Amino acid sequence: MAVTLADRSVSTVGPISDDEFACWIEALGPFEPNPHLAIALSGGADSGALASLTINWARTRGDVNLTALIVDHGLRSSSGHDAARVANYWRVRGVKTVVLVNPKPRTDTAVEEHARIARWSLLEQWCRENGVLHLLLGHHQDDQAETLLMR
Repeated sequence: MAVTLADRSVSTVGPISDDEFACWIEALGPFEPNPHLAIALSGGADSGALASLTINWARTRGDVNLTALIVDHGLRSSSGHDAARVANYWRVRGVKTVVLVNPKPRTDTAVEEHARIARWSLLEQWCRENGVLHLLLGHHQDDQAETLLMR
């Protein structure tokens, strides 16, 4: 079952403080001792903000293991370089990073749908293989509107 922070009411507009985020994420628990959380990172502002808040929360808590998962969809010749750049950005900030590569990218039809299915499959497989119970995903409020406008 997926639980999202968006399911919780937000009383303010503007930046989320570390204390507010800590209240929200702790409300998703209880977490097991020394929890391992994975953060899906696209390199965008939404997942980056989530990663920054989660890193601060984890450091304050002291017993959290974090891994950033970056998916290389393999749809562009530069996608491997882009995924490595995102991984390095977070690695130098002290976050363990793993780049997951889509072994069979589709570039003929329904590219976005196939990329989404591959992304979920790669993220779920990595979490399952590594015993990670918590996968964090960042999506900003206008993601759906942005998708419609792009179409």
